[in-house]
Amino acid sequence: MRLLATLLALVSAALLPLALTAAWAERTVTDTTAYVDAVGPLADDPAVRDAVATRLTGVAEEQVAASLGPVVGSAAADVTSRASRAVVGSDAFARAWRDANAELHAQLTTALEGERSDELVLRLDPLVDEVLATLARDLRLPAPPEVDAPLPLRVASAQDADRAREAYRLVDAASPALPVVWAAVLVLALLPRGRRATLVTAAAASVVTCLLLWLAVRAGGTVAAEEVGSRSFVLGEQVARLVYDEVTSGLRAWAVVASVVAAVVLVLAALAPRRRRRSARG
Repeated sequence: MRLLATLLALVSAALLPLALTAAWAERTVTDTTAYVDAVGPLADDPAVRDAVATRLTGVAEEQVAASLGPVVGSAAADVTSRASRAVVGSDAFARAWRDANAELHAQLTTALEGERSDELVLRLDPLVDEVLATLARDLRLPAPPEVDAPLPLRVASAQDADRAREAYRLVDAASPALPVVWAAVLVLALLPRGRRATLVTAAAASVVTCLLLWLAVRAGGTVAAEEVGSRSFVLGEQVARLVYDEVTSGLRAWAVVASVVAAVVLVLAALAPRRRRRSARG
C-alpha cells in the first residue's frame, strides 16, 4: 500500500501542471475579454509601435504614390513616416489595437472550433485613414488620398491555425476532467496510513513539476517566436515574443503560486513529526 500511495502521489504531481494548463486555457484562450486585457497594454510597448509604424508607413506611401503620383509620393516619404509614428503614438492606436485584437480573437475562436482555418490577421485599417488625414493636413491637400488597400497584418498562416486547433481540441476535451482527476488521485494517495510521508512526496514532486511547467512555458516563447514570427507574423519575432509572454503570463503566475503552495505544504508536513516528538518530550 505504501508503494501504491507513493505512485499515486507522483501521478498527482504529474497531473497538476496539466490541470493548471487546462484551466488557464479555458479561462484565457477562449475568453475575448481576458485575451484583449492581456495584449492591450502592448500598445504602449516601443517595439510594437515601431513594428506597426513601419508597416503603416509602407501602406500609406503606396496610397500616396497611387493617388498623387510616384514623384509626390517619394517627396512625401519623410512626412509619411512622421505621420505614421504620430498616429501610432496617439490614443487612437491604443483603441485600434484593442479593437483589432478583439476581432483577431474572434477569428482565432472560429479557427479553433471550426473544421478548417484561414490565416489570422490583425486589421488596423482605421490607422491608415488617420495617417492619410494627417498627410492631407500637413501637405495641404484638398482631400486625403483615397484608400484602396487595408492594413491586415498577418499573425498566423492557415497551417499554423490548423495545428493550434488540434492542440486546442485535446486541451478542451480534457479540461473539465483534469482538475477532478488530479484531486481524486491525490485523495486516494492520502487514504492509506503514513499520510505524512505521502504528502511530503506529493508536495515535493509538485514543486518540481510546477517549476518545470514555468520553465517550459518560458522556453516555449522562444520557440513560438522563432517559428511563427519568422514564418507568419509580419510584425516580427520580437513582437511575437511579447504577445506570447503577455498571453501566457497568467499560466506562469499560476505555476509559481502552485509551486509556492506545494513548498509550504512540504515544509509543514516535514516539520510536523518533529513538533509532535518535541511536545511529547516536554
